[in-house]
Amino acid sequence: MSASLDPAQARDVSFAALLRVVLHECAQAPLTLLTADSGPTLIRVGRGGEQRKQEFAELLVEAYESASEMLLARISKLTRSRADADDIVQTAFMRVYARWPDHITDVESLRKYLWTTAEHLVKDAMARAAKDRERLDFDGHERLSVLADHAGLPFDDTIALRDMLIRLLDTLPPRERQAVIIYTYEGNTYKETARIMGLAEGTVKGYVHDGLVRVRKSLEEQVA
Repeated sequence: MSASLDPAQARDVSFAALLRVVLHECAQAPLTLLTADSGPTLIRVGRGGEQRKQEFAELLVEAYESASEMLLARISKLTRSRADADDIVQTAFMRVYARWPDHITDVESLRKYLWTTAEHLVKDAMARAAKDRERLDFDGHERLSVLADHAGLPFDDTIALRDMLIRLLDTLPPRERQAVIIYTYEGNTYKETARIMGLAEGTVKGYVHDGLVRVRKSLEEQVA
């Protein structure tokens, strides 16, 4: 971590890294982000009314399940790597999850949206593969514990920590939530996140900062 960061900035960087690891773990089984169950380790899309949440969840589940195998085969052929293809398809899902395209109201259109998003990601896959697959050498629970400790949020129960982070992320205003996911999950710079969202870099920086502050503050309040 850069020596030029003050302690507060260092905690913020570690907190973003912690959230990134949590999102990557969720992306390994992306449909767990969309469920009708209310179990403590699962969440649903948290925008709009209950009916809209359910409708979008059903569309995204159907689109993902019907497209994932063909999409993986296509991306694997392009990248010549099943691992890279897995990363790209998961990232495409997370982008659609973050964006929630309101203009899409049917499965076929959402499937095409997923497909197009994945194909766009292929263009950057080779340059980003090493960074996107970067992992610490120890196991998942220890990794979360270390990152949480560096972020000033020591947790013994990493499952509870993961659950709270995802639930709190889901309470953010849509634009903040989208910016935080794209910035943290994909390891983008503010400039890259701004390009993806079609916004000014300063605006995106504000969204990410405010979103991370909201999540961290709420997490600290719940722990207290």
